[in-house]
Amino acid sequence: MKKINFKILPFLILLGLGHIACAQKSSDESVNEDEVHLLINKMVDSLAYYYVDKDEGIDIGNHLKNELNKGSYSKNWLPEELAKKITQDLRHLNGDLHLFLKYHKNNHPKEKGSKSTNNRGLATNYGFQEI
Repeated sequence: MKKINFKILPFLILLGLGHIACAQKSSDESVNEDEVHLLINKMVDSLAYYYVDKDEGIDIGNHLKNELNKGSYSKNWLPEELAKKITQDLRHLNGDLHLFLKYHKNNHPKEKGSKSTNNRGLATNYGFQEI
């Protein structure tokens, strides 16, 4: 029986952080500076706490902070463009393809009792082959 590394599960939360900062944006509305700072700071904290190799997570977070301080995120980014840029920066040091940020323009909470239309997770057992 394979053991699951539960340290990677919180990255599901990390991936959702982009939605916190951009959830109410339409895809043609740029992300403001405060939202970018909030997003990057939450990602830096999450990487330091949850990344499989703590030191590497801190290094990746430091790279994001450096990019923020250099002004790499200060232009008027559309949410999808910003997510792509941050994804490039997340992967810059080690090429970890598990690290990415994706913007979903229709990220609205489901009403009680409504069924999710996303069955992709169910179809793949949410990535778990065996417990």
